[in-house]
Amino acid sequence: GVQTCALPISKAGTDTLRGQAFFQFNNQDLNTRSPLLDSGLPPYKQDFFGFNVSGPIIRQKASFTLDFKRRLIDENAFVLATTLDSTFLPQTVNQAVVTPQTRQTISPRFDYAINAGNTLTLRYQDTRIELDKQGVGNFNLASQAYNQKDVENSFQGTETAILSPHAINETRFQFMRSNVSDIANNSMPAI
Repeated sequence: GVQTCALPISKAGTDTLRGQAFFQFNNQDLNTRSPLLDSGLPPYKQDFFGFNVSGPIIRQKASFTLDFKRRLIDENAFVLATTLDSTFLPQTVNQAVVTPQTRQTISPRFDYAINAGNTLTLRYQDTRIELDKQGVGNFNLASQAYNQKDVENSFQGTETAILSPHAINETRFQFMRSNVSDIANNSMPAI
């Protein structure tokens, strides 16, 4: 016998309104202390939340989806180093430096049924990542910190054509732009 495979093609405008939301939390009270750190429990926090909503714009013709996610983390970098004090005597450095991190993504999508055999899908995604006090830890002191910012935007367009029960053609376009910047916390020379 001959087997046929049905390809999963979503149809624009046929969904009902639906969505979901979530939230996660964690902090230093829920963690154990580091064996590398002489002092108590360093500050730590993680918040992660987001939502997704989708539904019809024009019944049987157009629909939308919107995703949003945001993560906030106050992580720690452990500095275990030896430096010199003002009288040139060795001094042990044992500290935790809070290194905040933020990641946010927003992604809308639009589906439009051009006709019974053709569907247009448009997507946009904006991702922003901020990492503070990078480069700190191990032998690197807090004075070596820099902040990093990454912004990425992408736009995608897809036209799907059902040519026959066994053939589908997709035409795709994508534009992406990314920008990464590193900003030092100070401009003092170091050894």
